[in-house]
Amino acid sequence: MVALGVFLGSAGCGTTGWAAGSAYEVWVANQAINKVQILDGKTLEVIAEVPAGSKPHNVTFTADGKYAWVANVGSHDVSVIDTAARRVVATLPAGKIAHAVTFSPDGKRAYVANPGDGTVSVFDAVTYHPVKTVTVGKAPALVTFSQDGRKAYVSNGGDATLSVIDTATLEVVKTIPNVGKGAMGQVRTRDGRRLFVTGGGENKVTVVDTEQDVVVKEIIHGKEAHGVDLTPDGRQAWVPNRQSGDVSIFDAATGDAEWEIEIERR
Repeated sequence: MVALGVFLGSAGCGTTGWAAGSAYEVWVANQAINKVQILDGKTLEVIAEVPAGSKPHNVTFTADGKYAWVANVGSHDVSVIDTAARRVVATLPAGKIAHAVTFSPDGKRAYVANPGDGTVSVFDAVTYHPVKTVTVGKAPALVTFSQDGRKAYVSNGGDATLSVIDTATLEVVKTIPNVGKGAMGQVRTRDGRRLFVTGGGENKVTVVDTEQDVVVKEIIHGKEAHGVDLTPDGRQAWVPNRQSGDVSIFDAATGDAEWEIEIERR
């Protein structure tokens, strides 16, 4: 299994952002060899490899692009990689089956979802010190934040819920039910008022009101909805469906399904 991350900026230096003629890299978490492989964005040739933990799964970059945090599902930890030096500078013990890292909007903390033990590990993103382990629902997969950063939403695939964490106290203040078995992907709309959540086990996408923290819409569409992301203009939410092999496209303002794109199977 591989997971992809894209690093923008001049290849080999720790800067991010688009610039005329700038290069970019594709970082691949390759579980078969327990390494992060770095590909040239134009040629797609492997230009470097960095040893990680056991079964590296997801790669998340800091906002400045200087570090890549890699969640390792096999060794239950996180490898912090210096993107310029291409070496691991810290290994942080997390929870069981560390799945994915998400940074708080201010970049000060890193949240690691651990589906193996139903927790989220919170670290200081600068010192790497553990801050707290928060118990959430069953099989937490990903963390997303409210626009103001005061709340963290955790998709729990094992019990079809969202745990809402107060980021000041790091306590669960609410559990939102019925977001779909296998709850996984999350994305916040540009205005911050809604959250799209995929529940692949029930073939549905749920829309959550982030002011009241309640489900306001459920859409059955595609088979095994997995991830979700917004288009650059924020007008649409795109959801890949793993079993049906297509992509569902939703109006981000209304939550209505607009159309689907069939993907060639290989």
